[in-house]
Amino acid sequence: NGDGMGELLNKSKILNILKVCKAQLNIVFLSACHSEGIAEAFLEAGASHVICIKKEDSVLDEACIQFSNSFYDALFIEKKTPCEAFNIAN
Repeated sequence: NGDGMGELLNKSKILNILKVCKAQLNIVFLSACHSEGIAEAFLEAGASHVICIKKEDSVLDEACIQFSNSFYDALFIEKKTPCEAFNIAN
């Protein structure tokens, strides 16, 4: 917000922001616990790939860091597809 504080965004706010920005999304990586619901907004906005944490699950920061390191190494260094990178990291 204007005071530099974080603000929770619901699905409709995310969709509105993406619509206004005319964002073309290929990969969205949501590392927040229980982020599956918000992931649906990015899929509706046309994202090709969305990585998130299931609604009923949480994840430790260290596990997320390890996954993201493996995922991005596979994606950018090894030139794997998003699906291949996900499977390698998982």
